[in-house]
Parts: sequence; C-alpha cells; structure tokens
Amino acid sequence: YKSMGVENTGRSCATSNLGLRSCTDPDTTDAGKACRAANNFMKTLKNGIGEYARFSCDQFEDPSGSGGLCDVKNMYKDANGVWQNTCIGADGRVKPYKQRCSLKQFRKYMLDFDTRLENVAAMT
Repeated sequence: YKSMGVENTGRSCATSNLGLRSCTDPDTTDAGKACRAANNFMKTLKNGIGEYARFSCDQFEDPSGSGGLCDVKNMYKDANGVWQNTCIGADGRVKPYKQRCSLKQFRKYMLDFDTRLENVAAMT
C-alpha cells in the first residue's frame, strides 16, 4: 500500500484524510484501481473502528448524590476564591465513574484533557 500513490503529509491519521494515499495513477490503470481500492478499504476499516470501538472517557460521580457525573474541566474559582465543581465529596474523596464512549466522544474528551489537568493543578 505504501508503494501506491503519494503519501498525504499535511495531516495525521487522526484527521480527516484518515491517512489515505493520493492516487496519482489514472483510474484506467491497474495501479490506479489498486490504489483507490486500498483507500476505500482503509476508509471502511477506519470508519468501522470509529463507529463500533468503545473507548474509556472516565469521569467522577457528582458528590451531591444526584446520580449525575462530575467533570473537573468544569471547575472554577468563584468571586470569593473558593473552588466550585471540584467533584470532591464531603468526605474529601472523589468517586471514579467508568464510562465508555465512541471515538468521536473520546476525541473531544482528549481535547479537553489539558483543561482538566490545569484545573486540578491550579487547585493544589
């Protein structure tokens, strides 16, 4: 597959091009047909992973006992300098909640991860 076409170098596999090749041979040639068939196979394979795979997007249980979830990305310091939405219960502990998510949800979860780390680090 790597010997077919030209590698798309402007984007990573995680972006919209899915790591596909730019097929330079005409559709009428065996090489062109093979390159396009390989790209179609890769699209199907990678789209299937995104649709059916389950990733881990763990959060915390809401300490209020509401049964909801708490995400430290929503933490903030109020006007009095007190941290809000910390996910910390009255006992001083957090309760992890295992949560499965799709590839699309996982991508968003990871994009927000810096905010989570910054919030927790700022609180300490």
